[in-house]
Amino acid sequence: MANDILQQTLNSSFSEIEEIEKEVAAQLDYLGMTVDVGFSQLSQMSRQSLIIVSGIVKASRFVRGLGMAVMAFTAAIGAIERIKAAKAHNKALDELLQIKRKVASEKIASINVLSLRIEHRLSQFEGLIDSEVYFDDYERLDSNSLIQKLFIMDKTLALYRGALYCKLLIDYLKAEYQAWTDGEQCSSMNRPTYYDCNELLAKRMNKMKSLHGSALVNGADVYLVHDSQILSTVLIDYGLRKKLTIKRAPKVKSPFLRKIIKENPSYKSYCKSAWYMNYVVKVLNEKVLFCLIYLALLTLNYLFFQWVEWYTVIEWILGIIMALVEVIILALCYGSLEEFHESWQKKVYTEELNKQLRMAGYVEIYRPDLKKKSLVWEGVKGAVLGIFG
Repeated sequence: MANDILQQTLNSSFSEIEEIEKEVAAQLDYLGMTVDVGFSQLSQMSRQSLIIVSGIVKASRFVRGLGMAVMAFTAAIGAIERIKAAKAHNKALDELLQIKRKVASEKIASINVLSLRIEHRLSQFEGLIDSEVYFDDYERLDSNSLIQKLFIMDKTLALYRGALYCKLLIDYLKAEYQAWTDGEQCSSMNRPTYYDCNELLAKRMNKMKSLHGSALVNGADVYLVHDSQILSTVLIDYGLRKKLTIKRAPKVKSPFLRKIIKENPSYKSYCKSAWYMNYVVKVLNEKVLFCLIYLALLTLNYLFFQWVEWYTVIEWILGIIMALVEVIILALCYGSLEEFHESWQKKVYTEELNKQLRMAGYVEIYRPDLKKKSLVWEGVKGAVLGIFG
Protein backbone atom coordinates (compact mmCIF):
# COMPACT_ATOMS: atom_id res chain seq x y z
CA MET A 1 0.00 0.00 0.00
CA ALA A 2 2.79 2.41 0.95
CA ASN A 3 4.58 1.63 -2.31
CA ASP A 4 1.39 2.34 -4.29
CA ILE A 5 1.04 5.74 -2.62
CA LEU A 6 4.70 6.51 -3.30
CA GLN A 7 4.30 5.47 -6.95
CA GLN A 8 1.31 7.82 -7.32
CA THR A 9 3.38 10.65 -5.83
CA LEU A 10 6.26 9.93 -8.20
CA ASN A 11 3.92 9.81 -11.21
CA SER A 12 2.31 13.11 -10.25
CA SER A 13 5.72 14.72 -9.72
CA PHE A 14 6.96 13.42 -13.05
CA SER A 15 3.95 14.92 -14.86
CA GLU A 16 4.80 18.40 -13.58
CA ILE A 17 8.52 17.97 -14.34
CA GLU A 18 7.50 16.93 -17.86
CA GLU A 19 5.45 20.12 -18.29
CA ILE A 20 8.31 22.31 -17.06
CA GLU A 21 10.84 20.48 -19.24
CA LYS A 22 8.71 21.00 -22.36
CA GLU A 23 8.59 24.75 -21.76
CA VAL A 24 12.35 24.89 -21.13
CA ALA A 25 13.04 22.77 -24.23
CA ALA A 26 10.86 25.08 -26.35
CA GLN A 27 12.96 28.07 -25.27
CA LEU A 28 16.19 26.17 -25.92
CA ASP A 29 14.96 25.14 -29.39
CA TYR A 30 14.17 28.75 -30.22
CA LEU A 31 17.60 29.87 -29.03
CA GLY A 32 19.16 27.06 -31.07
CA MET A 33 17.61 28.54 -34.21
CA THR A 34 18.25 32.21 -33.43
CA VAL A 35 21.49 32.24 -31.38
CA ASP A 36 23.67 29.11 -31.68
CA VAL A 37 23.39 25.34 -31.99
CA GLY A 38 24.72 24.71 -28.48
CA PHE A 39 21.26 25.53 -27.13
CA SER A 40 19.82 22.83 -29.40
CA GLN A 41 22.24 20.35 -27.84
CA LEU A 42 20.95 21.26 -24.39
CA SER A 43 17.36 20.82 -25.60
CA GLN A 44 18.10 17.37 -27.00
CA MET A 45 19.85 16.31 -23.79
CA SER A 46 16.91 17.54 -21.74
CA ARG A 47 14.41 15.59 -23.84
CA GLN A 48 16.55 12.45 -23.84
CA SER A 49 16.94 12.57 -20.06
CA LEU A 50 13.18 12.94 -19.64
CA ILE A 51 12.58 9.80 -21.73
CA ILE A 52 14.98 7.83 -19.53
CA VAL A 53 13.51 9.24 -16.30
CA SER A 54 10.06 8.24 -17.55
CA GLY A 55 11.28 4.69 -18.18
CA ILE A 56 12.68 4.40 -14.65
CA VAL A 57 9.71 5.99 -12.87
CA LYS A 58 7.16 3.88 -14.75
CA ALA A 59 9.15 0.63 -14.58
CA SER A 60 7.28 -2.23 -12.92
CA ARG A 61 10.31 -4.21 -11.77
CA PHE A 62 13.88 -3.65 -10.60
CA VAL A 63 16.59 -3.84 -13.27
CA ARG A 64 20.18 -3.62 -12.03
CA GLY A 65 22.20 -0.89 -13.66
CA LEU A 66 19.19 0.99 -15.03
CA GLY A 67 21.04 4.29 -15.09
CA MET A 68 20.84 7.56 -16.93
CA ALA A 69 22.67 7.38 -20.27
CA VAL A 70 22.23 10.86 -21.68
CA MET A 71 22.94 10.93 -25.39
CA ALA A 72 24.65 13.96 -26.78
CA PHE A 73 22.91 15.60 -29.68
CA THR A 74 25.25 15.81 -32.63
CA ALA A 75 24.46 18.57 -35.05
CA ALA A 76 26.27 20.48 -37.72
CA ILE A 77 27.61 23.58 -36.04
CA GLY A 78 26.51 26.55 -38.10
CA ALA A 79 28.45 29.14 -36.15
CA ILE A 80 30.29 32.17 -37.46
CA GLU A 81 32.99 30.97 -39.84
CA ARG A 82 36.53 31.46 -38.60
CA ILE A 83 37.63 32.58 -42.04
CA LYS A 84 35.52 35.75 -41.91
CA ALA A 85 37.36 39.00 -41.51
CA ALA A 86 37.54 40.55 -38.04
CA LYS A 87 35.30 43.44 -39.06
CA ALA A 88 32.60 41.09 -40.34
CA HIS A 89 32.96 39.00 -37.18
CA ASN A 90 32.49 42.01 -34.92
CA LYS A 91 29.53 43.25 -36.96
CA ALA A 92 27.91 39.82 -36.73
CA LEU A 93 28.36 39.83 -32.94
CA ASP A 94 26.73 43.26 -32.68
CA GLU A 95 23.76 42.02 -34.69
CA LEU A 96 23.60 38.83 -32.62
CA LEU A 97 23.52 40.82 -29.38
CA GLN A 98 20.51 42.79 -30.61
CA ILE A 99 18.69 39.50 -31.27
CA LYS A 100 19.68 38.22 -27.82
CA ARG A 101 18.39 41.35 -26.06
CA LYS A 102 15.06 41.03 -27.85
CA VAL A 103 14.77 37.34 -26.89
CA ALA A 104 15.68 38.11 -23.26
CA SER A 105 12.98 40.78 -22.99
CA GLU A 106 10.40 38.28 -24.28
CA LYS A 107 11.45 35.22 -22.25
CA ILE A 108 12.84 36.43 -18.92
CA ALA A 109 9.43 36.66 -17.20
CA SER A 110 8.41 33.11 -18.16
CA ILE A 111 11.75 31.62 -17.12
CA ASN A 112 11.38 33.25 -13.68
CA VAL A 113 7.98 31.55 -13.27
CA LEU A 114 9.49 28.19 -14.27
CA SER A 115 12.26 28.77 -11.74
CA LEU A 116 9.75 29.08 -8.89
CA ARG A 117 7.90 25.93 -10.01
CA ILE A 118 11.03 23.79 -10.22
CA GLU A 119 12.28 25.07 -6.84
CA HIS A 120 9.01 23.93 -5.27
CA ARG A 121 9.27 20.45 -6.79
CA LEU A 122 12.94 20.10 -5.89
CA SER A 123 12.20 20.78 -2.23
CA GLN A 124 9.67 17.91 -2.32
CA PHE A 125 12.18 15.55 -3.95
CA GLU A 126 14.82 16.50 -1.41
CA GLY A 127 12.43 15.36 1.30
CA LEU A 128 12.01 11.98 -0.43
CA ILE A 129 15.77 11.66 -0.92
CA ASP A 130 16.44 12.55 2.72
CA SER A 131 13.97 9.91 3.91
CA GLU A 132 16.11 7.34 2.09
CA VAL A 133 19.42 8.89 3.14
CA TYR A 134 18.61 8.69 6.86
CA PHE A 135 17.31 5.12 6.70
CA ASP A 136 20.05 3.03 8.36
CA ASP A 137 18.56 -0.46 8.61
CA TYR A 138 19.66 -1.77 5.21
CA GLU A 139 21.75 -4.64 6.53
CA ARG A 140 18.70 -6.24 8.16
CA LEU A 141 16.72 -6.38 4.92
CA ASP A 142 16.33 -9.73 3.19
CA SER A 143 17.20 -10.04 -0.51
CA ASN A 144 13.69 -9.32 -1.82
CA SER A 145 13.20 -6.36 0.51
CA LEU A 146 16.59 -4.94 -0.50
CA ILE A 147 15.76 -5.25 -4.20
CA GLN A 148 12.46 -3.45 -3.63
CA LYS A 149 14.25 -0.76 -1.63
CA LEU A 150 16.83 -0.21 -4.39
CA PHE A 151 14.01 -0.08 -6.92
CA ILE A 152 12.31 2.77 -5.06
CA MET A 153 15.65 4.53 -4.57
CA ASP A 154 16.34 4.36 -8.31
CA LYS A 155 12.98 5.93 -9.10
CA THR A 156 13.34 8.69 -6.52
CA LEU A 157 16.88 9.52 -7.57
CA ALA A 158 15.97 9.52 -11.29
CA LEU A 159 13.21 12.06 -10.68
CA TYR A 160 15.41 14.19 -8.44
CA ARG A 161 18.25 14.12 -10.97
CA GLY A 162 15.90 15.03 -13.83
CA ALA A 163 14.43 17.92 -11.84
CA LEU A 164 17.90 19.07 -10.78
CA TYR A 165 19.09 19.15 -14.39
CA CYS A 166 15.97 21.10 -15.34
CA LYS A 167 16.81 23.59 -12.58
CA LEU A 168 20.40 23.93 -13.82
CA LEU A 169 19.10 24.67 -17.33
CA ILE A 170 16.65 27.25 -15.97
CA ASP A 171 19.38 28.89 -13.85
CA TYR A 172 21.63 28.99 -16.91
CA LEU A 173 18.91 30.59 -19.08
CA LYS A 174 18.17 33.15 -16.35
CA ALA A 175 21.86 34.08 -16.21
CA GLU A 176 22.09 34.32 -20.01
CA TYR A 177 18.95 36.46 -20.32
CA GLN A 178 20.21 38.79 -17.61
CA ALA A 179 23.63 39.07 -19.30
CA TRP A 180 22.02 39.84 -22.66
CA THR A 181 19.79 42.47 -21.04
CA ASP A 182 22.94 44.04 -19.56
CA GLY A 183 24.57 44.17 -23.00
CA GLU A 184 26.87 41.15 -22.55
CA GLN A 185 27.21 38.35 -25.12
CA CYS A 186 27.05 35.64 -22.45
CA SER A 187 27.06 35.02 -18.72
CA SER A 188 29.91 33.47 -16.74
CA MET A 189 28.00 30.18 -16.28
CA ASN A 190 28.99 27.02 -18.13
CA ARG A 191 26.39 25.19 -20.18
CA PRO A 192 25.20 22.46 -17.79
CA THR A 193 25.42 18.70 -18.37
CA TYR A 194 24.40 15.75 -16.21
CA TYR A 195 27.95 15.69 -14.86
CA ASP A 196 27.13 18.92 -12.99
CA CYS A 197 24.06 17.22 -11.48
CA ASN A 198 26.09 14.26 -10.33
CA GLU A 199 28.76 16.46 -8.77
CA LEU A 200 26.04 18.12 -6.69
CA LEU A 201 24.54 14.74 -5.81
CA ALA A 202 27.93 13.35 -4.81
CA LYS A 203 28.43 16.26 -2.42
CA ARG A 204 24.93 15.74 -1.04
CA MET A 205 25.62 12.07 -0.39
CA ASN A 206 28.79 13.02 1.49
CA LYS A 207 31.06 11.41 -1.08
CA MET A 208 33.66 8.88 0.02
CA LYS A 209 32.08 8.67 3.49
CA SER A 210 31.79 4.90 3.68
CA LEU A 211 34.80 4.22 1.51
CA HIS A 212 37.00 5.52 4.33
CA GLY A 213 34.64 5.84 7.29
CA SER A 214 32.62 3.72 9.67
CA ALA A 215 30.86 0.47 8.85
CA LEU A 216 27.44 1.88 9.81
CA VAL A 217 25.41 1.94 6.59
CA ASN A 218 22.81 4.57 5.73
CA GLY A 219 21.02 5.65 2.55
CA ALA A 220 23.76 8.07 1.48
CA ASP A 221 26.24 5.19 1.42
CA VAL A 222 23.89 2.99 -0.60
CA TYR A 223 23.22 5.74 -3.15
CA LEU A 224 26.96 6.26 -3.51
CA VAL A 225 27.87 2.64 -4.19
CA HIS A 226 24.70 1.70 -6.11
CA ASP A 227 24.31 4.59 -8.57
CA SER A 228 26.89 4.39 -11.36
CA GLN A 229 26.68 8.08 -12.27
CA ILE A 230 27.36 9.34 -8.75
CA LEU A 231 30.11 6.76 -8.24
CA SER A 232 31.81 7.71 -11.52
CA THR A 233 31.88 11.34 -10.40
CA VAL A 234 33.44 10.30 -7.09
CA LEU A 235 36.00 7.99 -8.72
CA ILE A 236 37.14 10.71 -11.13
CA ASP A 237 37.77 13.04 -8.20
CA TYR A 238 39.34 10.27 -6.12
CA GLY A 239 41.75 8.64 -8.54
CA LEU A 240 41.86 10.27 -11.99
CA ARG A 241 42.72 13.90 -11.28
CA LYS A 242 46.47 13.38 -11.64
CA LYS A 243 47.39 12.93 -15.30
CA LEU A 244 48.52 9.44 -16.37
CA THR A 245 47.87 8.10 -12.86
CA ILE A 246 45.08 5.84 -11.65
CA LYS A 247 45.03 5.36 -7.88
CA ARG A 248 44.30 1.90 -6.53
CA ALA A 249 40.59 1.29 -6.07
CA PRO A 250 39.29 2.44 -2.66
CA LYS A 251 38.62 -0.34 -0.18
CA VAL A 252 35.07 -0.54 1.12
CA LYS A 253 34.97 -1.65 4.77
CA SER A 254 31.34 -2.68 4.98
CA PRO A 255 30.69 -6.23 3.61
CA PHE A 256 27.15 -5.12 2.74
CA LEU A 257 28.36 -2.16 0.66
CA ARG A 258 31.12 -4.26 -0.92
CA LYS A 259 28.49 -6.65 -2.22
CA ILE A 260 26.58 -3.78 -3.88
CA ILE A 261 29.55 -1.86 -5.26
CA LYS A 262 31.00 -4.96 -6.93
CA GLU A 263 27.94 -4.98 -9.21
CA ASN A 264 28.41 -1.32 -10.17
CA PRO A 265 29.76 -0.97 -13.77
CA SER A 266 31.67 2.21 -12.84
CA TYR A 267 33.50 0.41 -10.04
CA LYS A 268 34.20 -2.66 -12.17
CA SER A 269 35.73 -0.55 -14.92
CA TYR A 270 37.81 1.51 -12.49
CA CYS A 271 39.15 -1.56 -10.66
CA LYS A 272 40.19 -3.20 -13.92
CA SER A 273 42.05 -0.11 -15.15
CA ALA A 274 43.63 0.57 -11.74
CA TRP A 275 44.89 -3.01 -11.54
CA TYR A 276 46.30 -2.84 -15.06
CA MET A 277 47.96 0.53 -14.47
CA ASN A 278 49.43 -0.30 -11.05
CA TYR A 279 50.52 -3.88 -11.67
CA VAL A 280 50.83 -4.79 -15.35
CA VAL A 281 52.17 -1.46 -16.62
CA LYS A 282 54.21 -0.90 -13.46
CA VAL A 283 56.07 -4.17 -14.06
CA LEU A 284 57.42 -2.72 -17.29
CA ASN A 285 58.36 0.50 -15.55
CA GLU A 286 60.38 -1.33 -12.90
CA LYS A 287 62.60 -2.86 -15.59
CA VAL A 288 61.77 -6.49 -14.85
CA LEU A 289 62.00 -7.25 -18.54
CA PHE A 290 65.38 -5.56 -18.70
CA CYS A 291 66.63 -7.82 -15.92
CA LEU A 292 65.38 -10.90 -17.75
CA ILE A 293 67.07 -9.78 -20.97
CA TYR A 294 70.32 -9.13 -19.12
CA LEU A 295 70.24 -12.55 -17.45
CA ALA A 296 69.61 -14.18 -20.83
CA LEU A 297 72.60 -12.38 -22.36
CA LEU A 298 74.85 -13.34 -19.44
CA THR A 299 73.76 -16.96 -19.87
CA LEU A 300 74.67 -16.85 -23.56
CA ASN A 301 77.98 -15.25 -22.66
CA TYR A 302 78.74 -18.02 -20.17
CA LEU A 303 77.74 -20.80 -22.58
CA PHE A 304 79.82 -19.24 -25.35
CA PHE A 305 83.00 -19.30 -23.26
CA GLN A 306 82.28 -22.79 -21.95
CA TRP A 307 82.16 -24.23 -25.46
CA VAL A 308 85.26 -22.44 -26.81
CA GLU A 309 88.63 -22.66 -25.05
CA TRP A 310 90.54 -19.55 -26.06
CA TYR A 311 93.68 -18.06 -24.71
CA THR A 312 93.05 -15.81 -21.70
CA VAL A 313 93.85 -12.56 -23.54
CA ILE A 314 91.50 -13.34 -26.41
CA GLU A 315 88.85 -14.39 -23.88
CA TRP A 316 89.09 -11.01 -22.14
CA ILE A 317 88.88 -9.12 -25.43
CA LEU A 318 85.80 -11.09 -26.48
CA GLY A 319 84.32 -10.57 -23.02
CA ILE A 320 84.65 -6.80 -23.41
CA ILE A 321 83.07 -6.97 -26.88
CA MET A 322 80.20 -9.08 -25.52
CA ALA A 323 79.66 -6.59 -22.67
CA LEU A 324 79.46 -3.73 -25.18
CA VAL A 325 76.95 -5.68 -27.27
CA GLU A 326 74.89 -6.33 -24.13
CA VAL A 327 74.88 -2.61 -23.25
CA ILE A 328 73.81 -1.67 -26.79
CA ILE A 329 71.01 -4.26 -26.83
CA LEU A 330 69.82 -3.20 -23.38
CA ALA A 331 69.87 0.47 -24.42
CA LEU A 332 67.79 -0.32 -27.51
CA CYS A 333 65.37 -2.45 -25.49
CA TYR A 334 65.16 0.20 -22.77
CA GLY A 335 64.21 2.89 -25.26
CA SER A 336 61.58 0.83 -27.04
CA LEU A 337 60.08 -0.57 -23.82
CA GLU A 338 59.97 2.87 -22.22
CA GLU A 339 58.06 4.16 -25.24
CA PHE A 340 55.78 1.12 -25.04
CA HIS A 341 55.19 1.73 -21.33
CA GLU A 342 54.39 5.42 -21.81
CA SER A 343 52.02 4.82 -24.71
CA TRP A 344 50.14 2.09 -22.81
CA GLN A 345 50.03 4.20 -19.67
CA LYS A 346 48.47 7.05 -21.65
CA LYS A 347 46.05 4.68 -23.40
CA VAL A 348 44.80 3.05 -20.17
CA TYR A 349 44.43 6.39 -18.37
CA THR A 350 42.68 8.18 -21.26
CA GLU A 351 40.25 5.34 -21.93
CA GLU A 352 39.28 5.02 -18.27
CA LEU A 353 38.90 8.77 -17.76
CA ASN A 354 36.69 9.09 -20.85
CA LYS A 355 34.63 6.07 -19.80
CA GLN A 356 34.04 7.44 -16.29
CA LEU A 357 33.19 10.89 -17.68
CA ARG A 358 30.61 9.35 -20.01
CA MET A 359 29.06 7.34 -17.16
CA ALA A 360 28.99 10.49 -15.02
CA GLY A 361 27.02 12.31 -17.75
CA TYR A 362 29.71 14.59 -19.17
CA VAL A 363 29.12 15.83 -22.72
CA GLU A 364 31.00 18.39 -24.79
CA ILE A 365 28.60 21.28 -25.39
CA TYR A 366 29.35 23.65 -28.25
CA ARG A 367 30.03 27.27 -27.38
CA PRO A 368 30.84 29.80 -30.14
CA ASP A 369 33.57 32.42 -30.17
CA LEU A 370 31.84 35.50 -28.76
CA LYS A 371 34.91 37.70 -28.29
CA LYS A 372 35.42 40.67 -30.54
CA LYS A 373 38.53 40.71 -32.68
CA SER A 374 41.14 43.45 -32.55
CA LEU A 375 41.30 44.98 -36.03
CA VAL A 376 44.93 46.04 -35.47
CA TRP A 377 46.01 42.59 -34.27
CA GLU A 378 44.17 40.81 -37.08
CA GLY A 379 45.88 43.13 -39.58
CA VAL A 380 49.32 42.30 -38.13
CA LYS A 381 48.59 38.55 -38.27
CA GLY A 382 47.40 38.88 -41.86
CA ALA A 383 50.58 40.71 -42.86
CA VAL A 384 52.82 38.11 -41.18
CA LEU A 385 50.95 35.26 -42.85
CA GLY A 386 51.20 37.07 -46.17
CA ILE A 387 54.98 37.32 -45.86
CA PHE A 388 55.78 33.91 -44.38
CA GLY A 389 52.66 31.96 -45.27
